Amino acid sequence: MSREPKLDKKSLKLPDFFVSGGRRLLESLFLERRGAAAGVVVVVVLVLGYYAYDAYTSRALMRDWEVVYKAEEAKGSDQVAQYKQAYEKGGGSRASYIAAVNLADHYLEAVSKKDLEPALTPEQAAQNALEWYTKALGFSGLLPAETELLTLSTGHALEAQKKMDEAIAKYKSVADKKGQSRPLALLYLGRAQESKQDKEAAKSSYRAIVSEFGTSEYASLAKNYLRSMESPLLQESAAKK
Repeated sequence: MSREPKLDKKSLKLPDFFVSGGRRLLESLFLERRGAAAGVVVVVVLVLGYYAYDAYTSRALMRDWEVVYKAEEAKGSDQVAQYKQAYEKGGGSRASYIAAVNLADHYLEAVSKKDLEPALTPEQAAQNALEWYTKALGFSGLLPAETELLTLSTGHALEAQKKMDEAIAKYKSVADKKGQSRPLALLYLGRAQESKQDKEAAKSSYRAIVSEFGTSEYASLAKNYLRSMESPLLQESAAKK
């Protein structure tokens, strides 16, 4: 008579394949869920941080523009002081850039209109204009056309200081780039060359405008300047003056 097989009670306490596999699956799901939840938290924190930063910078930028708008309504030396404040508080923003441009324009116009601040000579005003145009050129968000126009403005400031060679170099640098401001740069270049009595160079600049921009207002002006330079009567009249 055969004996009944003995059962190992210890083996009965061990989990079988399905139980242990189920546990591993549940543990992995739990870990994945925890990881996913942590990922969601990180994303939410980043999104909230972005919107908080955006709201902060927007408010700061609005404050910068308010200072510029306030300066535009001021007069005389008070306006100059407020533009300087707008530039310093702007922290390199576009509002700060506009304040620098407006200050430069103010000083350059003061030279041409002879409307100078007390104790400010034309040479000093022109130098102030040059410095503020240079600061405006330091703005990182300038468009190519803005850079060109500001470079031309630095040329005007140099002309106001009687630094004709440096002014001509500025005009030529813009003309050589062949960007949007090329016809204007050639026009300024021709006028500066005329002032230096470099007539052939001036004619060359004017002819380039007529050749490249024949239907533009710049070409019309260039033609008038050419006629003036090539007319014996007009040249004789200019010499008498």
